[in-house]
Amino acid sequence: MKRQDNELLAKNLAILWHMRFGDWANALQVDGVIAVPMHWRRFFVRAVNSADAIAAEIAHRLGLPQIGRTLRRVRNTAPQENLSPFARFRNLRNAFTFPKGTPFRNRRILVIDDVLTTGATASELARVLKAAGASFVAVGVVARAQGHDR
Repeated sequence: MKRQDNELLAKNLAILWHMRFGDWANALQVDGVIAVPMHWRRFFVRAVNSADAIAAEIAHRLGLPQIGRTLRRVRNTAPQENLSPFARFRNLRNAFTFPKGTPFRNRRILVIDDVLTTGATASELARVLKAAGASFVAVGVVARAQGHDR
């Protein structure tokens, strides 16, 4: 899915996620949904941000705004797939930013990603959002890597 434009797959994954975790997400009382952003160069190559496509459908099903489209990946980081867990965390440090005035202060945020491996991306996004004033950050994913990837 990361290497092809497959909106139908993203939508179906979001539907399955909502069926399984929709009640959990509603109980969190979040104010909005944010997808893990992709650097524009990587988007140019892939032509799809699967996390964004999934997050859009999840936000729609939860009746919430997708509020994080101003969040940007400002560094075109090395692909995480070939890095050790420690290197993944270091690779993502200061990779994300947002314009001043972005409305995260006192917001409860649900971050959506396609795959969770070590948690490095989720941790860095949570750090950035908390620094921006978010009062709560939860992470939802449609898949969890297992084995040597972690």
